[in-house]
Amino acid sequence: MIIREYKLSDTKIIMKLFYDTIHEINVCDYTYEQVSAWTPESMDYDIWQKRLQAKLPYIAENNGEIVGFGELEPDGHIDCFYCHSKYQRKGIGSKLLSHIETTAKFRGIKRLYTNFQKILLGM
Repeated sequence: MIIREYKLSDTKIIMKLFYDTIHEINVCDYTYEQVSAWTPESMDYDIWQKRLQAKLPYIAENNGEIVGFGELEPDGHIDCFYCHSKYQRKGIGSKLLSHIETTAKFRGIKRLYTNFQKILLGM
């Protein structure tokens, strides 16, 4: 597995990975109504393309297949962080997070956070 930077040609695959993961994995923790509001069936490609070009996520790729993605914002915020619904518990998230942590340290970011928790980086 490799971690690489986002390419424009990844957009549709990332959209599908996002949709499938939420509808197949996260649906266990949220109601169907919440999941449908979070990821409707008709996601807008242009909006996603602009969003991904602005966020420039890191892509986890295994044998040419995109199996995860994660975003690191300049202030240390990790906005989206998803692993393919068919590849849960295979170390993809750990490898992706390790790459994000290394990148953050290189950039001098001392704190990573999501909307749920904070991760302090040992310096």
